[in-house]
Amino acid sequence: MTAKILTTLIVLCFVFVTVRGCTTPAAPEWEVQFDKLQLGMTEQQVVAIMGPGKRMTTEQLNQYDFFPKQDPANLPDDVIWIRWGELVPYVQVAISDGEVVIRETGPVNPTPL
Repeated sequence: MTAKILTTLIVLCFVFVTVRGCTTPAAPEWEVQFDKLQLGMTEQQVVAIMGPGKRMTTEQLNQYDFFPKQDPANLPDDVIWIRWGELVPYVQVAISDGEVVIRETGPVNPTPL
């Protein structure tokens, strides 16, 4: 009887671990596509890969407390940011003169504060 209970528990543990591994949430599509982004791409090429994102100025981007600050003095005057993801993880590119000049991604699993 004890061997049957032990066998049942082992089988249940195996099933639980297997099912748990299969239910891990998939990464957002834009996170998977990040590696395809290259400096020099046009905005149209980026949108074709990533889908539409949120357009922001450097000043708007710097209002987020949890992202690295961008110094406008070190950026071209015409730079516009396109961002995917509201918090973290995120992907963003800077477009200047019609092409990507910066591409960045944030942590996929940020450490809790």
